[in-house]
Amino acid sequence: MALLNLALRETPLPSGTPAVFGGILAGAFLLSLVSLGLSTRVALRVKPIDAIGLRE
Repeated sequence: MALLNLALRETPLPSGTPAVFGGILAGAFLLSLVSLGLSTRVALRVKPIDAIGLRE
């Protein structure tokens, strides 16, 4: 986003208050935590002892 803003407005900072910038960063951080947590939960759903016998 910073590169796009740099190309369009010649500044890497978004237009708006620092709260807007912080909100964008916080939203991206929360989205990454949710996506990593969900994928980890799905990957570790199978008990390890059961996964040892599985062959794909």
